[in-house]
Parts: sequence; structure tokens; C-alpha cells
Amino acid sequence: MNANRTIFRTLLKGTASAWLIALGTPLRADPYLRQPIDVEHYRFALTLTDSSDRILGEAQIRLKLLAGGMTQVALDLADARDARNGRGMHVTTVTLDGQPLTFRHIDDRLVVQLPGSRLAGAVITLEIQYGGMPADGLHIGPTPHGDRAFFSDNWPDKGHHWLPLIDHIADKATMEMVVVAPASYQVISNGARLEATDLSGGVRRTVWRESVPIAPWLYALGVTRFAVQHVGEYAGV
Repeated sequence: MNANRTIFRTLLKGTASAWLIALGTPLRADPYLRQPIDVEHYRFALTLTDSSDRILGEAQIRLKLLAGGMTQVALDLADARDARNGRGMHVTTVTLDGQPLTFRHIDDRLVVQLPGSRLAGAVITLEIQYGGMPADGLHIGPTPHGDRAFFSDNWPDKGHHWLPLIDHIADKATMEMVVVAPASYQVISNGARLEATDLSGGVRRTVWRESVPIAPWLYALGVTRFAVQHVGEYAGV
């Protein structure tokens, strides 16, 4: 009996070791460069057209500084450092409280210099004006039916190809998407649709807001001629 118990324990040890090897232990450290900041909310305002694959964007990013004396904040945003058929984002201005800030945009990082010194816990809102043709993340082109469409595909960290943000799966925030696009399209995004207003020039402004913090790879956008069916109210929705 004792010999059988010894054999059983040896088998259990071997099985556990095999599982640990199969799981690839030890785990590699997360290489993403963390900062002492907490992004609370993003507001992305995008203009889409049929005349070009270029998008125009304005981002408002509300964040909390978790350490005092910070002199800069870095965001992920693809730049046009190589050919990529002219694709990539170009930042024109970054402001804080209406005042222009100094920034550098290189190696897909937008580093913004903060004026003055703030205490830990201070909340600031950066405003970023930018534009360009996405190299990834937001796909612009015909559907299988030949209709023009704009569809996001951010997994796992491709959101920075068209949005300035902290592009890490663990960094969650609430989000608002304001899209001006040709009125012939429907626009879908995260959360609840707050507005759909026809403007002059044959365009429509659509506003979606996600009130629950979610990861950036989940920030979804779909713009095309959708087939829409209204089925009435279900469970309050």
C-alpha cells in the first residue's frame, strides 16, 4: 500500500510539472511602459468622408495624475515615420485649458509636456487635434456587397492607429464617440446612442456614449449602410 501511495504522489508531481511546462512558466513581464496616470474618460470626435480615406479627429482625454510633479504624459498614437503608403496620424495641436502645449510625436508615442507643477490627484483634460489615413485598427473600404464602410478592429492593441489613447488591454475608461459622416450611413459604437442629427451639406452627427469603463480594444466603430430592423422594447432596452 505504501509503495502504491509513493507511485501515486510521484505521478501527481510529474503531471503538475508537465502542466507548468505546457503553460510556459515562468511568465514574461508585461513590457508596456506604465505611467502614474489614470485615464478616466475619452471623447473622440471624428469626421469621415467619401472623398478620401483620411479621417479628421479631435480627442479630449480626462486623466488623473497619480504622482506629484509630473512634467509629461505619453499617449499611444501611430505616426507616419515611414512610407506605409502615406498612412499614419499627424498631430496639429495639443492644448490644456485652451493653452497650446509642446509635444513630440515619434515611434508611435505622443509625448506631451505639462506646464507647471501639479499635486498628485490633479485631474486634467488634454485636447488633441489630429488627422491622417489609418494604417490599421480602422479599416476603410468596400463591404462584400460593394458598399463603402468604416469598421474598427482594435484587438489587441491596434486602437492607437486611429485614436490617441493608452493602448493597453488593462487600461479601462469610459468613452464617447462623436462621428460626422455622410447622412446615407448609419453609425454604431459602444453604449447608448445619444444623438443623431442631420446637418447641412448632407452629413449627420451621431453620438454614442459608453458609461462603463472598458478596455481600448473594445472601442468599436461601424459606419456603413446597415440593414436596420426595429423590434420594439425588450427588458427596458
